[in-house]
Amino acid sequence: MDQFHHDVLRKIRLFQSIIQDYRDDLKHLRIYNSFETYYGKNYLRIYFELEIKDDSSKRWEFSERYTKDIHYYTNENYISFHLPERNRDLTDQELRNKPQELHYEWITNLFEWLNYNHQDSPKLIIEDFVSQLDLKREEEKASEVYEIKNTQLFDSFKDIKIQENQLLVINEYHNSFRIGRVLKSDSVYFKLAEVKKDLTNGKKEIHYVNMDKIYAIIEPKELDAKITKEIILDHVQNYIHFNGLKYIRPKELW
Repeated sequence: MDQFHHDVLRKIRLFQSIIQDYRDDLKHLRIYNSFETYYGKNYLRIYFELEIKDDSSKRWEFSERYTKDIHYYTNENYISFHLPERNRDLTDQELRNKPQELHYEWITNLFEWLNYNHQDSPKLIIEDFVSQLDLKREEEKASEVYEIKNTQLFDSFKDIKIQENQLLVINEYHNSFRIGRVLKSDSVYFKLAEVKKDLTNGKKEIHYVNMDKIYAIIEPKELDAKITKEIILDHVQNYIHFNGLKYIRPKELW
């Protein structure tokens, strides 16, 4: 235990030493916590985020010092506390993490005290302690929102029947819209041929496309003659209706 406290204090001294040496050049010190699992063990980690001013002439020097002192000697920019292992679900009271919150308060209070009398100290940003109960409630809320959105999305397809040769505008990743022609479909997934600029089939196929990825359905026979892939993507992303558009995802579900 003494060795553990020694390691914690050593890390704090290293961070404080950097603050003292670059006090005029630092923008802020931000402290926040996280609960993480590493190799099957659970930890409370208290992170220290030091940011140097944009116009500082010591940016390179600071970067070298930070890498040498923090990443080499202490491994990472956090202090880690091992959480006790339990073979059962934790109660809400246990998930409040009161013992771990005391660790957090002790460390943040220490940094406040160390820098209290220095007017030129960097801004100290101390985030509120986030407990495992807070995280659990956030996950429950996110899950509830997802279920509601998922139900609304499938309701929007209720009267839609996707047919072969129709064009689908899909978004597999964040703002990565593509257009594919339906080659094959079953009750869940669609197989597409990604189209070229002139809307003819390209060689690349897109597999396992489901309703979650579909943002628009287009009937190619009804498209204006001069319309291109680029125009369709622009119209769909800007919610502009055009001839041949059979379905566009409701804006609130984007």
